[in-house]
Amino acid sequence: MNNVISIYYINAQSHIARNIWSSSTTIIRILAIVPIYAMTSWLSLIFFEAAIYMEFVQACYEAYVIYCFLILLTKYLGGHRGVEEAIMLKETVRLVFPLGFCRLTPNKAWVWYFKVGIIQYSWITPLCAGIAVVLNLTGLYSNGQWSFNRGYPYITIIINIIQILALYTLVTFYINVKDELRPFKPLPKFIAIKLIVFFIFWQSVLMSGLAAVGVLRNTQYDSITDTGCNGSTTAYMCNLKLEFN
Repeated sequence: MNNVISIYYINAQSHIARNIWSSSTTIIRILAIVPIYAMTSWLSLIFFEAAIYMEFVQACYEAYVIYCFLILLTKYLGGHRGVEEAIMLKETVRLVFPLGFCRLTPNKAWVWYFKVGIIQYSWITPLCAGIAVVLNLTGLYSNGQWSFNRGYPYITIIINIIQILALYTLVTFYINVKDELRPFKPLPKFIAIKLIVFFIFWQSVLMSGLAAVGVLRNTQYDSITDTGCNGSTTAYMCNLKLEFN
């Protein structure tokens, strides 16, 4: 049902995009994450051996969605120069917890700090996902297993760090331009991006961590494919994606 709803809204936005200039094309690209993620999660449940490749597709598109969301906010503000003007009109640049006490002088460099802090996620995540695929092909990845002679813990830690940085930068950017963005009502989209992209990853890490310490029971699909808690994680993510829209 949620896939149908997503497709309906994508179709509606495509009609708008054909008739008037708007940000509809970018919105369509963001909305497409729901059917794409639902399909790849479903395929991961059916073909456990291919789960790592489905995760690669998901990671690449999630990174693309973050980029599209930044472009959408930039369009709302009138492009790069509009963002610069919005920042320069502020008395101070506010940071969020744990640096909320800082009040910094606004300058045009902040626009680049915000963009690089967010877009680095779009660069590094697909790279890490590609490395994970290569390690999996050589038998050195062990998806979901916290064994430090395998690649999974290191890839997970790297992605976790860049996600925290991207989320912190995204929240800081939004806090500083929320007044200018208010007419466009971006808050629901902002919350959606945070839940879909960031919460999903941390939920999967939590489940694999609980399995590693024995709180959750590891299961194996067969003697070759060690899935850990990936099956239940994928099922949960698929359901969350479908229900979220």
